[in-house]
Amino acid sequence: MLKITETGRNDCSVTLKLEGRVSEEWVSVIRAACDEVLASGCLLALDMSDVTFVERHAVPFFLEIGSGRVTLVNCSPFLREQICGGCYESGSN
Repeated sequence: MLKITETGRNDCSVTLKLEGRVSEEWVSVIRAACDEVLASGCLLALDMSDVTFVERHAVPFFLEIGSGRVTLVNCSPFLREQICGGCYESGSN
């Protein structure tokens, strides 16, 4: 089960909070919610603080949207590693 709630909005940005497990079947629902916000011209933050797991087949979606006008916020270290395999690490040569 996944819950999507709008938790913040101002003139040019919106925050959507995701709660639960993200499986491949939920990607289209999340995408539709993101597309609705982005179509209005707003920036979007996805609050991942209450996401407990991201299924392997859903990971490409988060990599795709995270490279545009969508910011993933409040990711646990586990989710950060799960989504991008350490792509947030800095200082490595």
